[in-house]
This record gives sequence, C-alpha cells and structure tokens, in this order.
Amino acid sequence: LTVQRACQAALKGKDETLASLIAEKAPLKQLTALCKKTCAKTPPKLPSAWKDEIFEARDAKEVETEDMMAKMKAETGMGMKMYSREDIEKMSEGDMEVMAAREAYGQERAAARMANEEI
Repeated sequence: LTVQRACQAALKGKDETLASLIAEKAPLKQLTALCKKTCAKTPPKLPSAWKDEIFEARDAKEVETEDMMAKMKAETGMGMKMYSREDIEKMSEGDMEVMAAREAYGQERAAARMANEEI
C-alpha cells in the first residue's frame, strides 16, 4: 500500500506520459526521469525486525475508499468504518444495534461540534 501511494504521488499528473512511454517501449532512463525528483530522495532505513512479504495487489476501489474515508475524517473529525457484505452477514442483531448506536452518537457529536463552531 505504501509503495502504491508513493508511486501515485511521484507520478501525479504524469499517468498518460508514463503510459505512452511504456507503449513506445521507451528506455528505462526516460521512464525514471518522470519520478526523478521523488525517486532521488534517500529512502529511510528499514527496521531491524523487517520481514519481507509477498506483494499482493489491492483492489483500486478499496484503496480509493480508504483514501476517501481518511479525507472525510480529516474534514469532519468523524472516524468511520467500512464493512464488507460478508462482515455484515456475520453480525448478530446485537452487533448491528451497537453499530447503529455508535453511528447515531457520532452524528450527534458532530452536530454539536458544528453548532459550537457557529456560536
């Protein structure tokens, strides 16, 4: 996830250029020139307890949703949690009631916070 976001930041607005260079089978030097500024920074040292893991690609929609939730939390101060269909199906009626109560409480707190800011 970190590598994916770092790559997105380095190539911001240069997606089409990168795609055309790849399609043209451009030399590696031209490709790396796109992220020259970002890639020139020295990466931080890995912790001594580093364990290399197998890369597993993530669904773009899932990453987009996480980014959107982080943005909403930054703007509203309300933390949110996304549940998959499977998670909801596994929930008991009590779990769903607790989830609804937390959501209602969070909305009340946000409304109160906004009312205090208007005063």
